[in-house]
Amino acid sequence: MKKQPYKKYLILICVCIVLIIAATLISKGNSGTTPPDTPPSPTLSPDMPPSPTPTLPNNNVDTDILDTIDNTPYGWGVVRNKNHTTPRISADEERILSTYDGLYYVETQEKVLYLTFNLGYESGATQNVLDRLRERNIKAVFFLTGDYVCDKNNEAIINRIAHEGHLFGNHGFTHTDYTELSSPAIVEDYNRLSNELYEKYSVSCSYVRPPYCKYSERVVAAGSLLSYKTVFWSIAFDDYGANKGRDYAYNTLMDNLHPGAIILIHPTYSGIDDYFEDFLDAAMSEGYKFELLQE
Repeated sequence: MKKQPYKKYLILICVCIVLIIAATLISKGNSGTTPPDTPPSPTLSPDMPPSPTPTLPNNNVDTDILDTIDNTPYGWGVVRNKNHTTPRISADEERILSTYDGLYYVETQEKVLYLTFNLGYESGATQNVLDRLRERNIKAVFFLTGDYVCDKNNEAIINRIAHEGHLFGNHGFTHTDYTELSSPAIVEDYNRLSNELYEKYSVSCSYVRPPYCKYSERVVAAGSLLSYKTVFWSIAFDDYGANKGRDYAYNTLMDNLHPGAIILIHPTYSGIDDYFEDFLDAAMSEGYKFELLQE
């Protein structure tokens, strides 16, 4: 029997319909899925708090009001005691800090300590300091100068400070005695440091610490005008000079611990590796905990 031509066309039509249906099913199956080679969305480590959103420095302030404020110079210092209580300062210094929201300790009855570091140059010890902090999940505030921020050799350290959840403080771009500067010059120097940090590393500062810790009411007021909190300290030792040995550093810190203490340490001190880890462990063994200074 002779085959009819229309059967050929019927077969071709059926094949086309099957191909169309198959293509549609494949398309629907892939809809809304992530390609297998697409990397997963990044997630924060449980012990890594999200970095605070950086804010631009306040570059537009009226400094005329600062010129009306007293510029009598002071050198920061406290009267030590070994009673593990807050060291006192003069009534005038108390008034200045109270008026402009500065601080040198945190009011608390809990055994809490706050670490702060001043970094004007790199001596090679900061990475070790960061290692010791990371091992104990301790966060701190690092006050930087312009020389430190602008030195390309310090890029890895600054990035690490930010990545590991520490905060930055402003120690002045030129590290100049602010009591000898005009009001606009103080504002410019603080803002220059903050601008450099923001532009290079997209981080900002909430705290300032006047260079050499020489200050006046006008200097503290300048920080407040720029929306910074001036932070001094209640515990420190002369670790900006010659190495006086492990015991001197260790004992000075341990003998003066008190609830709410803000501690100043210079990582540039040549003997920091001799005492720092022992100090951290000893303080914690006495029931103290280290917390990050927060506003």
